[in-house]
Amino acid sequence: MPASLSLRRYLIQQIAGAVVINSVMTIALTWWLTQHGKVPVWGEKGLVVETLLAAIGVALFTVLLATPVVRREAKRGKVEPLSWTTTSHALLRYASHQTWWRAAVFSLAAATFLAAPVIVAWVLIGPNEVSFATFFTFKVLFVLAVGTIVTPLNIIWVLTDRRSHGAAARFGAT
Repeated sequence: MPASLSLRRYLIQQIAGAVVINSVMTIALTWWLTQHGKVPVWGEKGLVVETLLAAIGVALFTVLLATPVVRREAKRGKVEPLSWTTTSHALLRYASHQTWWRAAVFSLAAATFLAAPVIVAWVLIGPNEVSFATFFTFKVLFVLAVGTIVTPLNIIWVLTDRRSHGAAARFGAT
């Protein structure tokens, strides 16, 4: 079932917002917390640790901060809740609509499926250290990629939750 035009537009708007927020936060935090010389691949402030923390942090905070916003906007009619069920979309059988649980699952998935392959690539083909400019560029692009993947998945998950359905949807009005 393809997404409606209004859902697509909503997803694009939310992804654009996530790009702006994640860019500003990553630029500020990376500039402030990272030394401006060479950045090692390994170590406490190394690329490996930073990549894992970025994947986990972006997924965690995307879910925790966006979920109440999406629920509120669905209840107000800005975006329509999805009528997907465990019959129409089997993956929902494994879904939890508890925000903290979903945040933990998305964080683990981001670390496993997004950060781990990037880390393996860096370790296998990359140098032992990189310039701050390379690290800075990599981290901003990586965070944007994670946010761009997690944001629409979280929105879709929230919109399948009956708690996101407003009064009109609960009482059968159209």
